[in-house]
Amino acid sequence: MKPTEDKYKELHDVIENHEIWIEKSSERGVELRLERNTLGDNITKMESLLDAERFKVSENARVVTALVLERRQREAELIKAKQELDARIHEDKLKALISEQPTFEQALRGQIETFAKNRFSGLSFEEGEDSVTPAYESIIKRFSNTRDFSAPTSAWRGAKISYDNAIKEVCDKKLRGQKITSQDAFKRFEQINACLNAQEVNLFG
Repeated sequence: MKPTEDKYKELHDVIENHEIWIEKSSERGVELRLERNTLGDNITKMESLLDAERFKVSENARVVTALVLERRQREAELIKAKQELDARIHEDKLKALISEQPTFEQALRGQIETFAKNRFSGLSFEEGEDSVTPAYESIIKRFSNTRDFSAPTSAWRGAKISYDNAIKEVCDKKLRGQKITSQDAFKRFEQINACLNAQEVNLFG
């Protein structure tokens, strides 16, 4: 029997080795599957953490964008508010300065006096102050008549608007530190003098 046994020993050894390896491989396979499952669970947890961090990044970017937009809006509103404040302060100063200037009525009387004085300046029949008051009162009467829409009255109303605008322009330049010329200052009298010249005969008859 011994020779026969020796005859198959080599194959028996091969079979035994295979059987041992297969048994151990099964055990190793179980271990690897368990390890793979653990790794899979870890990956799932990490992916969940990664998704959470990605959400945080996305939320952070959203907040930053909203913050930038709000900042831009507030900066624009700040500039607008400062400009409005400057404009209101300037407007109040302008009104105050305008209120210190001669009114149209005061300027009108002064120009009538100058006009009357210079009409026949240097001539023997030079006129005095007698014609000033009637001419002034005649013009003022036209203003007080709200139903008078005649060309002469419209011209005087236009002269008042021109005077007020010229006063405003000069005062505005003064507040802004701009240079004011004599022409700028005299501009307020242009329409008054134009009306006096146009209506001289009727006013000083």
